[in-house]
Amino acid sequence: MKPIMLVIVTMWLISCNHTRMVQTNAPTIQSNTGNELIKNKNFVTSNNLGNENSNTINSPQATTHMLGIHPIADLRQAPFADWFLTNYQAYQPDSLLIPKIKELLKGKTLQIFLGTWCGDSKREVPRMLKILAAAGFDSTKLQLVFVNNTPEAYKKSPGHEEQGKNIVRVPTLIVYKGKTEIGRFIEYPKESIEKDLLKILQGEPYEPNYFGKTVQ
Repeated sequence: MKPIMLVIVTMWLISCNHTRMVQTNAPTIQSNTGNELIKNKNFVTSNNLGNENSNTINSPQATTHMLGIHPIADLRQAPFADWFLTNYQAYQPDSLLIPKIKELLKGKTLQIFLGTWCGDSKREVPRMLKILAAAGFDSTKLQLVFVNNTPEAYKKSPGHEEQGKNIVRVPTLIVYKGKTEIGRFIEYPKESIEKDLLKILQGEPYEPNYFGKTVQ
């Protein structure tokens, strides 16, 4: 039993954390609304399912993952709701820091790259979104980009929103002022999400995890 568990844990770490290399450029948030649901193993895809009335194709041989740009509401649908709502409801944002974050988020836009296949994304993104909700952040200024984990499209989105943005790990939260990136949070916090985000927003020195790494 122990060897089996070790193999499972090792495969999960590789799928979430494997690094590839590209140069990063000053990013801009795009308005592409295309999205997909992809099922691993048999790779059944369904286009344009990024709304609350969309359905997934259920198959006991397949695991459903989101790809492309999706609204937060899609995470509240099965099968993603199982982990999203549990982690969202369990997290308590730092009430002392929320007012400062709220004020400094004014005039900013955010982009989060994540994978519904990734344990770090499942843990951290619900927490990020609860913090933003507590801060009253305008969800129209937030873009969620779901990336792939297949070998031929690793950490890529169908719309290629990741191009030029050096997404070495997921989740990656990027903060923009206008079209300029002012900082990013990568994979997990160095102190806490609130403290890390506040440093970015205040312009304090902050190096995220995997700072200096590039993808290939």
